[in-house]
Amino acid sequence: MKKYFLLLSCLVLPIASYASLVGNTPSTALTTNNTNQIHSSKSYSNYKVYTTSSDDHSCIIHEFATISNSNSRIFATSWKCNTIPNLKTLLGNTNFAIFKEKPVVNTLNYKKYVSNDIIVILSGHENVCYGQAYFPNNIPNHINIEDLFNNEKF
Repeated sequence: MKKYFLLLSCLVLPIASYASLVGNTPSTALTTNNTNQIHSSKSYSNYKVYTTSSDDHSCIIHEFATISNSNSRIFATSWKCNTIPNLKTLLGNTNFAIFKEKPVVNTLNYKKYVSNDIIVILSGHENVCYGQAYFPNNIPNHINIEDLFNNEKF
């Protein structure tokens, strides 16, 4: 029962507010109660990583954006938090609807949702939630999504 409650809390507890996935480049404004925020960004050859974390590092979110002078877009995000960020805000209302579908992989500590447009992976255990979300069709050329997520360790 405790693990089901944890997974449920990972789906609905709001922690952070960000630009929605495949939205404009994020402001990376973390909004938690009584928490300062730390912002950073790194640029690579064909993408940029925006990182926001709480000052105690209890919530860290990476947002991956295309590099463009006029139309930079977020194409993926990953997080590690004590509880999951507000996925409705992070993914956007349209993409949040994926949670109405049955996950293609569904274990106690791991869920993978797949649609034609978006893939969302949720995992975790007591006091820590991990997640990844991305649009396979929007990933820039020459980027392997697994390598992308593995390169940005928490």
